[in-house]
Amino acid sequence: MMTPKQLVSVISNTCQTLYNLRLIASYKVPVVEELATYTRVSWPSSNSGACYSNPFGSLEQYTQWLENKEFICTLFDFSIVRASYIIVGSSIVGHSLLYWPYPVETKMRLDDENDACDALNLFISSPSECSDSIGLRLRSPMRFDFSPDDATDEHPEIHLHTQFEHSRIFVHAPITFNKFIKIIFRTFYHKAWLANSQIESLHEQPIDTAKALFSPASHCIQFSWT
Repeated sequence: MMTPKQLVSVISNTCQTLYNLRLIASYKVPVVEELATYTRVSWPSSNSGACYSNPFGSLEQYTQWLENKEFICTLFDFSIVRASYIIVGSSIVGHSLLYWPYPVETKMRLDDENDACDALNLFISSPSECSDSIGLRLRSPMRFDFSPDDATDEHPEIHLHTQFEHSRIFVHAPITFNKFIKIIFRTFYHKAWLANSQIESLHEQPIDTAKALFSPASHCIQFSWT
């Protein structure tokens, strides 16, 4: 059980911890939005409705989110982390969590997010002209969605999007923000994980769900962890 105020505190405190460890470049304190039947905790946004104007996984979408600061935090390498939770009462009933590695490798010095955006825009506009200094990494975003109200045989209640918007890989349980952060660092930044025991020590508040078990669709890749 977790109220919106408690969730905001958890996300903010975790981001501050990572910022102090120099593992994130910047972060946003989440905002609480009261809607008709639920409450949403998400990143502050000044561009409502424009979040998906570019195709999923495209360089243009990444650049748009970085330029418009449509994220919870950026990591030290300018990878993006987004987190949005749907709460009814004090129960989390949905979420969307995204990790997107910075999609190019550059010999240019990147001091801040503006420099990171400039490098991306330069590559998008003239990849051949900057090939000596900027190269495409071809690393896919990973978006974990928990959306039980949309569940069908083709749409697992909890799933991972990667590579394609319509690819949905079954995931066995919803993910807390701190669990998500641990997965990112242990999987993609193993040296940072080993060097900073504070990450593993982050408290994980369990998510209570109406169902104890979630079943994958047939012929579906499955992800699970402890």
